[in-house]
Amino acid sequence: MTVLETPILREVRSNHHSPAGVHLVARDYPKGMRIDLHMHREAQLIYAAKGTMQVTTPAGRWLVPPDRAVWVPAGLEHAIDLLADIEMRTLYFDLSWLKREQRYDGLTREFVVRVSPLLNQAILALFDGRNTEERTELLVRLVMLELHQAEDSATFVPLPREARCRRAAMIVLDDPTGLHDIDTLARAVGTSARTLSRLFSSETQLSFKSWCQRARIAAAIERISTDASVSVKQLATQLGYASVPAFSAAFRQVTGRTPTEFATHAVSSPGLTGRPTQTEIAKAWIAQAESGEAGAADEARAALVRLERHYLSHPVKGGWYDQFDRDGKSLIDTIPASSFYHVLCAVTEAEQVLG
Repeated sequence: MTVLETPILREVRSNHHSPAGVHLVARDYPKGMRIDLHMHREAQLIYAAKGTMQVTTPAGRWLVPPDRAVWVPAGLEHAIDLLADIEMRTLYFDLSWLKREQRYDGLTREFVVRVSPLLNQAILALFDGRNTEERTELLVRLVMLELHQAEDSATFVPLPREARCRRAAMIVLDDPTGLHDIDTLARAVGTSARTLSRLFSSETQLSFKSWCQRARIAAAIERISTDASVSVKQLATQLGYASVPAFSAAFRQVTGRTPTEFATHAVSSPGLTGRPTQTEIAKAWIAQAESGEAGAADEARAALVRLERHYLSHPVKGGWYDQFDRDGKSLIDTIPASSFYHVLCAVTEAEQVLG
């Protein structure tokens, strides 16, 4: 097992000043790279300002899209797979600092946090090159305060430790899109279906069926986070769901959001590139409406109404202006829910106004 030392000075960019006991490291990694199993003497908060990564610990796999960060305690072995080009921003904390600041309790196990706009901006501000000692200390304290408010396990797939159960889990994870039958899996790992079912419940606190669903949703989140062009309909088909509504319901059960809501939230919790325009949000909802996702048409219309309000204050004669009558009343309700072609054209024109 590799034990990595406190980040050395040549790894820390000179403008990333930090208080004693806290180390700030900014590094970029290419898609496909793997940081093999290792551990640190310090605790760390790992945040990808851009890109999606997967962090594996003895307890399971944590998928970390741009609107999540992962806390890794000191001495915990972990590996990181880079699923996209990554702009990684990491905060390392000496145990003495955590205890002195009374932040040690509750931070002795790994977890993923949902990155709020405040947490996002606090982390990025630590690396903006404008920090005084006082400002940095305040930002670090703010980051730690937000950690206690933001835990989220929607992207976690627990891994069993028992050998047979773990082999079965790895078979599923190697092909999460497959329809895995517990009887077949049990035979493959040399046990009975009843025993395997009991093992999954005791080892992961999930039933076998729920665990497989979590693995499939994690695969969906990975695709959503790394492929902006994938549609909900494509995902539902690839993951073996009978319909888009069935997939959306399963996704919501695990994450608390529909696939489109999750994707939009991930985009709107920015890394280094800023928040999306209303145009981008409208386009995302329109694409999902075309795929038949329940409720997407209403969301698309609501997003377009927000665009209309802006557009009416910046009319361009001969463009989307023609979508309104002489009194300026919106004609958008005349657009059939089943056909969004001219809405897409209107949104394209709106981009020229919104920038």
